[in-house]
Amino acid sequence: MEPIRPTIDIAQDIEIAGTPAAVFAALTKDIGGWWGHPFVTARAVSLALDPRLGGLFTEQWENGGHVIASVTRWAQDEHLELTGSFHMGVGVGVAAFDLAESGAGTLVRFSFRAIGVVDPEMAGAISRGWPELVGTRLKGLAQTGTRLGIDPDEPPRVRSMQ
Repeated sequence: MEPIRPTIDIAQDIEIAGTPAAVFAALTKDIGGWWGHPFVTARAVSLALDPRLGGLFTEQWENGGHVIASVTRWAQDEHLELTGSFHMGVGVGVAAFDLAESGAGTLVRFSFRAIGVVDPEMAGAISRGWPELVGTRLKGLAQTGTRLGIDPDEPPRVRSMQ
């Protein structure tokens, strides 16, 4: 039997100036500051991440929302793993962020692997999108406070799906 290969398989290391605690805070407490269009649906007005094991990463709409993923592994200031559909339909993906101190601040070891029936165009867009999300947007927010996500002008706040 041939081994199952991921439909999408991305890994990258990103150096970010700042402590692991500061980078982890940008990653988990201000997700709308770095994640946004075109990596959300057209209906999205905001994003929220419940930063705890079992918490949900959700896209809010004017009249509802969508669960993008859930927190399946968590170690404060060290590790975040999100598992879910990530808008892939019948595919499921796992995004992992491992943070460690480095000479330049924090090394983020990022990976995203997905399996399932994923449209090739969608798989390509996702493969191209993660480097922008993590290597440009998250890095910019953590290093300089540059907000390139869906919530560019809002301070971080807790939002409810209700």
